[in-house]
Amino acid sequence: MSILIQYLQFYRQLFLSHFSASVL
Repeated sequence: MSILIQYLQFYRQLFLSHFSASVL
């Protein structure tokens, strides 16, 4: 279960960084 949470957090951070880079 904790591995799934780490997996989601990793993709969420990756998506947010990519999204903010696209916006800026």
